[in-house]
Amino acid sequence: MKKTPSEWMYPKHQITANVKGYDELNQWVILDQTQVFKNQFAG
Repeated sequence: MKKTPSEWMYPKHQITANVKGYDELNQWVILDQTQVFKNQFAG
C-alpha cells in the first residue's frame, strides 16, 4: 500500500472512502479504504 504524501493532508484535496462508522461524541465520521488524490477543489 502506498502512503499518501503529507502535503496532500490539507483541506480541499479530493478523497474517496467507505464510511466505516461514526463517533457521536466528537462528531467524527470514521473512514475506511481511503484514497487521497493530488488534485484540489478550486472553491
